[in-house]
Amino acid sequence: MQRSSIFMAAFLLLAGCASGQDMAGPSESSPLAGSDWKLVALDGEPVAKDARASLTFASPTSVNGNGGCNNFVGGVSLSGDSVTFGNLAATRMACMGDAMTLETRYFEALSQARSYQQEGGKLILKGPNGGVLAQFEKIS
Repeated sequence: MQRSSIFMAAFLLLAGCASGQDMAGPSESSPLAGSDWKLVALDGEPVAKDARASLTFASPTSVNGNGGCNNFVGGVSLSGDSVTFGNLAATRMACMGDAMTLETRYFEALSQARSYQQEGGKLILKGPNGGVLAQFEKIS
């Protein structure tokens, strides 16, 4: 009897986790959820047109993308125009030269971001002092 109760509790817990409902609420709670962006500038400097750096707001609480060399995933917290990216986990492929430099700078910008501004097809991440860290263009 105790075994079936434990099994039922585990089943209900897993069913609740797999229900597809995000704990933060529906995607309408985040205007960025479901959007894809291509990095076009870091610290006011354009990135190479062939750079692969991207950012996807997969849900109201998670992001993924490409740093220019490696793929990454992580958490995000959005409230009003405030944004904070959680620890990012990235693959560890070795890349040469500019791609690795871009990725290091990009991950640093994400870690410093404190606010965002979305204007049409553009997304701007700003640091603690309000300075522009990164600029993106929406991917259709």
